[in-house]
Amino acid sequence: MDFTELSFGKHKGKTLAQVLWVDPDWFFWAHKKKIFQNANNREAKFLFNRATSIKIPKGNPDDWKVEYLADTNGKYANMSIVDFNKPHHQGSSKAYYSEVINISMPTQMARYDKLGCRLIIKSLKAILFGNSQYRITKQRAEDFFNDDSNFVLWLKIIFKSYSLYNFFVFIKKGVKA
Repeated sequence: MDFTELSFGKHKGKTLAQVLWVDPDWFFWAHKKKIFQNANNREAKFLFNRATSIKIPKGNPDDWKVEYLADTNGKYANMSIVDFNKPHHQGSSKAYYSEVINISMPTQMARYDKLGCRLIIKSLKAILFGNSQYRITKQRAEDFFNDDSNFVLWLKIIFKSYSLYNFFVFIKKGVKA
């Protein structure tokens, strides 16, 4: 996908792919509020799907899961890749698990969490590139999101197929969708 630069707001001049690496909280807020128009809207939908389904970068991703830990206030604290058979976290902080890396997790754990979004990007850089300080240029941001091999795209296909299947079941039974 060719990304267009934003023509408004605090990220004017950046592409949405760049914004996801520097301010994911703003991206997910703007996506939810339907701020994006025209080309930016198509790009936001594309990026949202990918940012919420990043493949675990291990030899056999099915042997691993993502563990997200919350702090005592319920906000995002840390993300790590753990063995799929590892027992669930025991302790005072809450843990969430997923088969994919989801950059939106801090915004799902707490309504507003700028620090959590900065922390998840640091964790993501360490997991993907081996360095939490890895510099994401415009080209690197766009290349990452354009590379299908970085994502578990079949999750979206199954969901869409399931939804389409249910739609046809409703139609067949005469139930209005």
